[in-house]
Amino acid sequence: MNFSIRTTLGLVIGILGLMLVAGSINALLNNLDRNASAKRVAQLAPISQAFFQSLQQHRLERGNILIVFRAEAPASKDSIDNITAQRDGAIKGYNNGFAMLSALSSDLSGAAPLLTKLKSANDAVDAMRPKAMQMIAQPRAQRDAQAM
Repeated sequence: MNFSIRTTLGLVIGILGLMLVAGSINALLNNLDRNASAKRVAQLAPISQAFFQSLQQHRLERGNILIVFRAEAPASKDSIDNITAQRDGAIKGYNNGFAMLSALSSDLSGAAPLLTKLKSANDAVDAMRPKAMQMIAQPRAQRDAQAM
């Protein structure tokens, strides 16, 4: 078949136009997907910040408790106040992060079992805190050796 130049150029331009439309649609779909991913990251960032605050305060609390455990004397009022302030910060960060994550758990697959595991781990730590506070208020000789 012999096509005229007009027909050939028309077909080439038509095919290039279809390729341009297909490429534009592909780019649009990719950008929509990236936008959805960016929104998810924006939703998760405050949760991460809250849990990081909680973790940071918890580690400071734990470090101060361990320092006081090594001392022979009972903890000073300043040490107890610092530990209490760090505990309050850890609890605040945990509660904020847990509330935000619970609100998003329906959107995140597999979040429910992780929330349960996180809650049980936090409850276990909370159960140990009163005993630790009681122990640091005593001289080292009177503390429970197994708990240290």
